Amino acid sequence: MVAAQRFELRQIYLLLTRKCNLSCSHCIRSSTPFHKEMIDTQLALDILQQLHAIRREATLMISGGEPTLHPNFKQIVGAGLERFNRVVVNSNGLRLIPLLEACLHPSAEIQISVDGDEITHDRIRGNGTFEKTISNINKLSNAGIFITVATTINNSNCNSLKNLDKVLADTKFSRWNVKRVVGSGRASDTDDINTQEWNRLVGEFQKTTLNANRSRISFMFSEEGIQAASITNDGISSHI
Repeated sequence: MVAAQRFELRQIYLLLTRKCNLSCSHCIRSSTPFHKEMIDTQLALDILQQLHAIRREATLMISGGEPTLHPNFKQIVGAGLERFNRVVVNSNGLRLIPLLEACLHPSAEIQISVDGDEITHDRIRGNGTFEKTISNINKLSNAGIFITVATTINNSNCNSLKNLDKVLADTKFSRWNVKRVVGSGRASDTDDINTQEWNRLVGEFQKTTLNANRSRISFMFSEEGIQAASITNDGISSHI
């Protein structure tokens, strides 16, 4: 009973496909337009029902690839909304109609990736994608959908964060999550911004951002901080 009480499932990721309409250089799942894998719709519905029985209070994250490319995207999102209190769709925001059709619900949210200012974002995702994505973010927000902008920072786009901050100041959305790149999928270790540079960027961003009330960004432990935390009260390093 005690062990069962300690276990609390907070997030569930349901990946609908590895297919995407883009081929971003840092994609954690190496998605491309050439992938054909799609989860069987009935399997997805069965999974949702089983997870609902375990914990409906968990947040359901529907992702991909680009999840709107699944032929039964709306049906699966609808089933998730029937079973969970909060459903978040992770999307690149380029396919407006499927997102509007599936997410006009009080418990539905959309997280949309924006990887820098227009020049940087278009270099990563393709010409014209920035303008279309920002436009769709405004349209989705105007429809009453809770929108989170997600920005993944690496060595190639860190210098564009200030310009993106200015654009987003005039964009309609609810939350902005800014995080470091994860060295997985197509992202290589050389993409990663080091901890010292990341902490410098975070400190500068927090002082100058025009989106202070909407942004979420956190410092990482420095090497010095980790070493200091490993020292016990008697001055001996802990190796536990």
